[in-house]
Amino acid sequence: MKMHRFVAGVMSLCVVLPSISGAAALHFPTKPLRWIVPYPAGGPTDLIARIVGQKTAGIWGQQIVVDSRPGANSIIGTDIAAHAQPDGYTMLLALPAFTINPSVYRKLPYDAERNFIPVTLLASASYLLVVNPKLQVKSVQELVSMAKAHPGKLTFGSGGIASPAHLAMELLIQRAGIRMVHVPYKGGAPALVDLMSGQIQALINPALSALPFVKTGKLRVIAVTGDKRSGLLPNVPTVAESGLPGYDVGTWYGLFAPGGTPKEIVQLTYQTVRQALQDEQVRKQLDKFDANPVGSSPVDFSKYVHEEMTRWRQIVKAANIDMVGR
Repeated sequence: MKMHRFVAGVMSLCVVLPSISGAAALHFPTKPLRWIVPYPAGGPTDLIARIVGQKTAGIWGQQIVVDSRPGANSIIGTDIAAHAQPDGYTMLLALPAFTINPSVYRKLPYDAERNFIPVTLLASASYLLVVNPKLQVKSVQELVSMAKAHPGKLTFGSGGIASPAHLAMELLIQRAGIRMVHVPYKGGAPALVDLMSGQIQALINPALSALPFVKTGKLRVIAVTGDKRSGLLPNVPTVAESGLPGYDVGTWYGLFAPGGTPKEIVQLTYQTVRQALQDEQVRKQLDKFDANPVGSSPVDFSKYVHEEMTRWRQIVKAANIDMVGR
């Protein structure tokens, strides 16, 4: 009889638990939320988090605090999010470095796949391939031809070893079969300064930071890295159109929940953020960053993250990037 009651109790608990989780989602959120951005305040990621977060907060009727935690190639902020309470009140807004770091760091304080649940891909954007105006190239074909004529002489910069922009250029180099020298910087800003002064010859950089210098003639843009042309620069061809078919690299902004967050809350967060992304004012603000709103489902975003990890692993291996000890 006692065993019978025990089994009945366990079965009733199994029935009640999902309903409790579902009920929690119905009343979520009941207090302010935190979106961790592992990049400096005032940068593109921080601003996009605030644009989408403000609209999402308005839909929920709860404040979303954007918490900038930069450092260590986004590892510091990502680690904080990985070990946050998995109740839906803390989220991580990550970029491609999230899928790159597992391939270049042998030891991370978190497991990118086990410690996080992909919620939704907020937006995607292309990079710009820019050169110093004094360099006698006006297209990708001319850059490739010059690099082939002078192997190992042309230099390109990036915001750091194994940064997304560095690997985007490495992929171009691999596809074109050329040799260029990588000059890493502590961030994209100093790399832009040296490009304009002629210390380096080329750079792949986000449109937001490079475009003002393109407009003033201090930089020349020769291609867009994504699969389609930029709405801000409709006359500039893509790298794929410029003789390297299939080349498609860009940045993206994705929302992740700590592992263990109830799936009902993950789903509710996705649905609410997707609603925010459909707002006309939000879309207009994202246009200024040349960012395309997406709002993919958790399932689709999970597949995308897995594909990105696989792709970057192959690029890192081909480029012989070794970050042991970093």
